[in-house]
Amino acid sequence: MKQLFFLSFIPKLRSRLTPLEAGVFVDYIDVAADAVSNSPEGPAEEDEEMNAAIDLAEETLRKSLIHTAPEASKVPSLDIAKFLDFCHLESTDISREVIALHEGKHNLQGRVKHCFYGSVQFLSEHKEFVSEIAATPEDSLYDLVNSSVCTYWRDFLREHANEIDKDRGFWFRTLRIYLPLNLGGTLIGGGGASSTLKRVFPVVARMIRG
Repeated sequence: MKQLFFLSFIPKLRSRLTPLEAGVFVDYIDVAADAVSNSPEGPAEEDEEMNAAIDLAEETLRKSLIHTAPEASKVPSLDIAKFLDFCHLESTDISREVIALHEGKHNLQGRVKHCFYGSVQFLSEHKEFVSEIAATPEDSLYDLVNSSVCTYWRDFLREHANEIDKDRGFWFRTLRIYLPLNLGGTLIGGGGASSTLKRVFPVVARMIRG
């Protein structure tokens, strides 16, 4: 039974793979060596060296694949600076934490950026969810995991999996690496950027709603 399960799973896995030269893969591993060889002492989101190594490795891989990756659709005229201004205006514990993370807390500014652009792109394609998500209390995380929106979000990440926005340095592949499986990502074991996404998602929705 286990063998049949894996045989049925392989075609699905192959459809998500990206061709990669051996030299590029070796460079990626070299950059991430410290992260993959040393177990973090604390929660993944609070391990600064781990996060820095992962981001550096992702940047190395992104530069290697940028010429072959399909271009992501241009998001609306919402940039992260305007988003951070909006966070300052809300001045809640949620928005203040987003600002702190973007300013370098735990070296998670890359996660804030990717969660922001991913949320903007999703809500520009699924405007029907803006009001629902924006209705999240300003001092609460958006419970994306238990929302009917989650299925659409996971499908959205799969559809755009290999796309990249070169101008903004945003890659859907990186966003998926940050997110656990139940949020459409590839991270095993939960954690990652799930709490960052749950903070960013409703703030972006309120910003779009105006």
